[in-house]
Amino acid sequence: MGHAISALLTRAEVSVEKAAAFGLPVIQLPQHISMLPLTPEHLDRWSEALGISGFKSERPLLNGNIAHHIAIQIVGEQAFAIIETDYFGGAGDQAAVVYSGEKLLMSPTVATKGPINQALRLLGVSADQGHDEFDTIGLGEFRTFEDFREML
Repeated sequence: MGHAISALLTRAEVSVEKAAAFGLPVIQLPQHISMLPLTPEHLDRWSEALGISGFKSERPLLNGNIAHHIAIQIVGEQAFAIIETDYFGGAGDQAAVVYSGEKLLMSPTVATKGPINQALRLLGVSADQGHDEFDTIGLGEFRTFEDFREML
């Protein structure tokens, strides 16, 4: 089974109203982490509507100027991560980057494992005994965001 998600993660208090203004659902995860699912189609619509284009890095794929604009409108100068997973049948990789406003806290990192856990530690997540940060907050439960595509 595959695992392919892209999301904005933050420990900041997220205004559901501000997220809804951008058509984003807020999913509450353990340890006060809020997850906002991201899809290329959704960000493309906002990019076109607001005239914001360009990317901060090649990976994570959705680490673009529009994602940053939306993140800052929702969480201000608080820390946020943009993550992606791309696994199928155990093969693949993940990517993560962390910012506080426009300040880079963790450079974009791509590897078969590790970048998302590193980003989560920067957001203040502590791994439960016998688990890593990824599993501690339940990211493994989200295989895709297909269920959210109609909402986005």
